[in-house]
Amino acid sequence: MVNAMIIDAHVHIGEAKPDKEWVWAAWPGQPRFGITAEQIIEKMDACKPRIDKALVFGLFSLAAESPEQMKEENDYILKMVNKYPDRLIGAGVVDPSWGDKAIKELHRFTKAGLRVVKIRFSSMHYHANSKAGQKVFSEIEKLGALPICHSDWTHYSNPLVIGDLAGMYPDLKMVMQHFGEYLSEDALSVCRRLGNVYVDTSALVHPKNIVTFMDEVSEDRILYASDCLSIRGGLQPQDALNRVLCLDLPKKREEKILGSNALELFKSVGVQL
Repeated sequence: MVNAMIIDAHVHIGEAKPDKEWVWAAWPGQPRFGITAEQIIEKMDACKPRIDKALVFGLFSLAAESPEQMKEENDYILKMVNKYPDRLIGAGVVDPSWGDKAIKELHRFTKAGLRVVKIRFSSMHYHANSKAGQKVFSEIEKLGALPICHSDWTHYSNPLVIGDLAGMYPDLKMVMQHFGEYLSEDALSVCRRLGNVYVDTSALVHPKNIVTFMDEVSEDRILYASDCLSIRGGLQPQDALNRVLCLDLPKKREEKILGSNALELFKSVGVQL
């Protein structure tokens, strides 16, 4: 069993709001969708082994209805990171579809201390390697921050498209979240070719490729992550944790994926840990 720090590198949190503000996100009568900072910390404490820290960012501003929504959720993250600095690491969300307003928000929250930038290109139907994606990445590189990008099977954010964008910025480290989901073989091919691309294990469809990644790509560029985004589902971080623990990795590898890789990566962009 690991005894080093454990970091969940992918958690969505949000401020609790009245039921009527959740109607568009979940059908009326369904359980509330979302999880607050306090609720995720409770889940982290209940996990076995206990999760020490989590990288947290918003959910609904991934495709923002307005620039103000981006700012509102990012402000909540800033507030919670300041409130729980020993448990939470903050990332700001940028929606590239808002153009210069998105760039302004990027500069605002990085200056305020959020050194990690979450982008979900498929939410706003923009290709990752589009001019909008390049514009955001260029600014992130200038700011010395870390982009973390949702990946999936769509033509907006599949591993090959994300790899094309990452290849334009070889000196900029980035995280391909979800390991490509169903397309983990494509994610592996991208990471073999590009030394600046990391992956996280959230929503990974083929867990055996965690071992393949560590054998064939790198032991240092893969991060444990749960994609916890709801109070529903019991101990959601535990399920993702178990998927790593059940692989019976050597102790050094287990410690790397569960925490030390994330620790080194976040420190490299100025995160105070």
